[in-house]
Amino acid sequence: MRRAFFIKVLAVLLLSGAPAANPASAQGLDDAVLWLWDFFSSPSRKLDPSYVFQPGNCFSVSTDYSVASNRVVIDSNEEVYTGPLHLNFGVDLKTEPRVTHKIGFSAGYGPLKLGFSHEVWRKSRVAKDYSLRWFKNTFAIDARYDRYYSKPGGTMSGEFLEPSDPMYMEQNGTAPLVATGAAKVMDILLSGLYAFNQDKFSYRAAYDGGVVQRRSAGSMLAAAKYARGDISLDPNEAVLMNMIMGMGSFSSRQFSLGVGYSYNWVPFHRDAARKRDLDGLRNVTLNITAVPMLAVLNKVITTEYSASGIFGYTNEAEETFQMRGRVHPSFTAKAGLSYTSGHFYLTSWVDFSHFAFNNGSREYPGKTGDYSILSQKGSFSSWTGLFQLNYRF
Repeated sequence: MRRAFFIKVLAVLLLSGAPAANPASAQGLDDAVLWLWDFFSSPSRKLDPSYVFQPGNCFSVSTDYSVASNRVVIDSNEEVYTGPLHLNFGVDLKTEPRVTHKIGFSAGYGPLKLGFSHEVWRKSRVAKDYSLRWFKNTFAIDARYDRYYSKPGGTMSGEFLEPSDPMYMEQNGTAPLVATGAAKVMDILLSGLYAFNQDKFSYRAAYDGGVVQRRSAGSMLAAAKYARGDISLDPNEAVLMNMIMGMGSFSSRQFSLGVGYSYNWVPFHRDAARKRDLDGLRNVTLNITAVPMLAVLNKVITTEYSASGIFGYTNEAEETFQMRGRVHPSFTAKAGLSYTSGHFYLTSWVDFSHFAFNNGSREYPGKTGDYSILSQKGSFSSWTGLFQLNYRF
């Protein structure tokens, strides 16, 4: 009854914003809305009930506390040839591994859930993230946008050669990168998992709570992941900008494929008092998932800021370098614990994600006969721990 009412309200809202149409087209749009909703929220029909208990779809709300840490490492080297001059310039840029504490809220129906979290105990430049999850029993799709600020550091190295000069000058050395403020870092992640053991295993049971794993089971997984990591330095950091020759923005984009394994261990389970009911239901499920992956698409975009005055810079792009790298390994791992008690369920998990890039070297011709050779490598890595309290209506 509740489901039918929700679908009708959704259809009315969609139709009310559309232009007037004849009854046949209106009925067709109504049917399309119902089909789309059933496609996203319908329960799986392949599950073995002796292994997985699947109550009817319902609304759920949750609140969570999370702690996370992110780190960016970029090793960039540029060789510039201008006439007899040869400049070999390297930047080893790292962000401080800042730990963030967030409070979040989410709501959903069946396998669909929307979430938002906000950093606490910090007054300015707080971290925020938005998430969308679609967890069925055969697959899981997770989309996340995360924005935070972290102070950059590292070292700069340089070597200056002028072999054609009669006096022949050679200078080289290293210096620490100096920054007073924080760099803006953005992560976008879209990941998908497909479980081959579709009747006895549910990935959703450990991380969403919409279904309950009655007996221990595991499954091979096929995985795909799109990851984008951006770091933008503050152009007002005049000392830092001059040290790195205005290279103020780096963007890494990867698409990875992999095969892994996930296992649900059920040390305790007690069925509900009545079939497909929740009262009296008790369950503890532990999960571990590991997926090694290969980045089949690997691209880095470096933006050089425009100079303003003698020592200043603006965030306008003067020059952009794009580099495509070779196939490179990455890794995702996750461990979770789920406890179900009637309409309440607790989930807690820890995950680790790491994707690296190594784009070799590429030559870029200049406008006056000069040219430069740019090479880059680095990594974006993060870990997250979360504790979530959920209630099913």
